[in-house]
Amino acid sequence: MSSQNQEAPSKCNSSKDYVAKQTQTRRELLLDQAASTLQSIDEDSDTDTDNENEGNAPHIMLPLERYALKQRETVENIKHELQNGTRKLEQFDEKIHRASSQNGGGLSSCGNCHLKMGHTKGHTKKICTFSPCKSAFSSGNLSKHSNEKAERTAIERDIGRLRMKLNKGQKDIDDAKRAAEKLKNSVSKRIEDIAIDELPDRYLSSGLRNWALLNRDVATLQKHLKGKLPSRENVQKLLNDVIITSASAVKTKVLKDLGAQ
Repeated sequence: MSSQNQEAPSKCNSSKDYVAKQTQTRRELLLDQAASTLQSIDEDSDTDTDNENEGNAPHIMLPLERYALKQRETVENIKHELQNGTRKLEQFDEKIHRASSQNGGGLSSCGNCHLKMGHTKGHTKKICTFSPCKSAFSSGNLSKHSNEKAERTAIERDIGRLRMKLNKGQKDIDDAKRAAEKLKNSVSKRIEDIAIDELPDRYLSSGLRNWALLNRDVATLQKHLKGKLPSRENVQKLLNDVIITSASAVKTKVLKDLGAQ
């Protein structure tokens, strides 16, 4: 009888130990899951960061980027005008060439009809029985028609002017893009420095920067700045309102879910 009584507490203790061990194992598992979740909050992969910055978040253009975009539209319009002008000159020259090829030959050109028939050689144009030539497109002799000659000169002048405008417009775009990139880099650097000064424990570990987290937060802050230049005051406010508050809310939810397990 006594042996049975001793055996019962032994089984009871074993059962309690088993339950306690299972509970401890489950708690450790939940803690590991929580730690993993918190780490994923702070250390998103570069791919996730790129998707967040490029896929979901709209890009807020700097004033220089907006200027470059406007200039690009202007350049496209200039290119279109230049193509039209070049085509117009080609068509003009083609008509002159066609008329000139039909009025070919080695004979002298008449001063009246401008045909190279030699019929007025040694005489005045008054003896020509043909009607006076009224257009270079009839005889191909551009030098005899001041109006068409002036028209061609004007087309060439417009083409030259458009080419100069195109070169200047393209240079303005390149300059604006370089300046915008330089400004963006300086903006990012400015935000990085302020963020690290304000939250060193978040971004530094053993003197090394957590680049994945820092780059993600900088991109988030730039999005909320909406093209404004960063100052210590507005970056501090955004760090508190956007970064810290958001991270704290998520961590609180994770810990609350952990406690409910």
